Parts: sequence; C-alpha cells; structure tokens
Amino acid sequence: MKAVRQCKRAVAPAISTVILVGATIAIAIAAYQYVASSLAISQARANFEDAKEAFKEMARWLNTFAFTEGASQSIPLSLAHGMLEKQPYIIDIEGLGTFESYELRFYGKVQGYEEVLYGDKSPLIISPDQAEPIPIAYVDQDANGRWFVAINTSRIMIIDQGNVTINDQTYRKYSILMITIDDVEFSGSGTTFNVKIVVSDVEYKNLTPPSLSQISIDGETYNFPTNNIVVLVHSHIKIIVSS
Repeated sequence: MKAVRQCKRAVAPAISTVILVGATIAIAIAAYQYVASSLAISQARANFEDAKEAFKEMARWLNTFAFTEGASQSIPLSLAHGMLEKQPYIIDIEGLGTFESYELRFYGKVQGYEEVLYGDKSPLIISPDQAEPIPIAYVDQDANGRWFVAINTSRIMIIDQGNVTINDQTYRKYSILMITIDDVEFSGSGTTFNVKIVVSDVEYKNLTPPSLSQISIDGETYNFPTNNIVVLVHSHIKIIVSS
C-alpha cells in the first residue's frame, strides 16, 4: 500500500507539468496568431495607403500630359495585399455622342472611407471659368462592400479660346477636352508591378459648322453663344500593368 501511495504522489506532479506545458503552448500559439494577424492588417493598410499615393500620382500626371501625344509614365505599385481590376463605363454627352472608357481600380484588404485624393467628382462639365482637372483619383466602396482606390476621367473641360476671324466673319472658338482610357492590359505575376500610362493618340475633330448650341452630361448643361467654332480634343490613353 505504501508503494502505491508513493506512485500516486509521483504521478500528480507529472500531470501538473503536462497541463502547465500545454497551457503555455496554447498561450504562445494564441499570442503568435494575434501578432501575425496584427502584422497582416498593418501591412494591408500600408499597401492601401501606398496605392492611394500611386493613383494620386497617376491622376496628377494625366492632368499635365494627357494631351501630349506619345508621352508616357511608369508608376510602381505593390499588389502584396490587393488586386487590380478595370471597370468599363460610358461617357454619354448629349450633343456629341457616347464614348467608352475604363476606370482602373485597386481593391485592398482593409476598410477605407470615401475620399477624393485628386481633383473633384463635380462638375461633370468644367466650364472656362473653373480651374479643375479632368482626371480624378478617389476612394469608394462598390456594391459588394469592397473598398477600392480608382482613377477616372469621365469629366470634360471647355476652354474659351477667344474670337477668331474667318472670311471677315467673327466667331467664338471653343475647345472641348476629353480623356478616355481606351484599354488596360495586365501581364506578369508576383507582387511588384509597374503601371505604365501612355498617351497613344490625341484626336482633333471640328464639330462645327453648323454652330453647336449646347452639350449636357447627366443633367449638367453648357450653352455656347451663337456664331461659334467648337473643336473636340480627345486624348486616348492606354494603361499597361506589368511585373
């Protein structure tokens, strides 16, 4: 009986040791998972912020060089915690027609908040007395609740170029500036990419005669004076994303 009691006393500390070691391991695993999760969230947030800066730079560059045919610029972008998509849309200008374009989007893995990073979403028709860029970079949420950073060129700008005289007749000359992203190409793999913006063509189209009285987009209208000459200056942009 004495030997049995000694055996029981010997087993008890061993069981306690196993329980203690198991608890320590469980705590260590939980701590590691917490640190790893916090690190992943921090890295995803940093990637989202970097994307915001990259898209802001794209919009800023387009505002400066969109009407310089042949101009190009490459901007680095990490996709370590995100992905790129192209979203088609239509620019419907009453008085001119419809034009197809793409919006480039970076979808991150964190929640964001609505903000405009460069330019402004309104007005859609930038009149001669307004100093707004055509391209905009912004943050928004899609219908599925996914947050994204985007670049968009759905607005147009009207420039009053003053009076011109043709065959002893005086006209008021206007230019309508429009930018469309005609194509977005993706190639390569990995996490580090370059986004190359190329001004592939700048097209000039005389819209008059006869005089153009007005144009409108989604209820916004601009009225031209009589005896005008209006030229559409259309910049065609191509975006190439490659690793």
